[in-house]
Amino acid sequence: DRVRKERRVRSTDAQAARATPRELVDRLLKPAAENLSQRRRVAGKPTLTEDLARAGLNVTAPEYLLIRIGAVALGALIGLFRFGFTFGPTCSDGGSNSSTSSSRACCSCCPTR
Repeated sequence: DRVRKERRVRSTDAQAARATPRELVDRLLKPAAENLSQRRRVAGKPTLTEDLARAGLNVTAPEYLLIRIGAVALGALIGLFRFGFTFGPTCSDGGSNSSTSSSRACCSCCPTR
């Protein structure tokens, strides 16, 4: 009986301590948002929170930064899948030019083999 009671108490404590997604975003990105707002304030510009309120957006500064980061990541993924994963020059003929000898380059952009 005692063991069951202790397990129940521990399981409810673990559930109560679990953070919501909004709290996680706030905990992770709030320092960055505050840093950005401080730099803008020093430059004489309105803070990010003031800009969001003026625009009528009902999101916090950390949530706005998460949206921006997500948009950049999504754009990068779309670009990578659309244009491929190329690391350096590629041959337009795929390097299979049969008229060149095996010791010469397949095209002017590639080094000799």
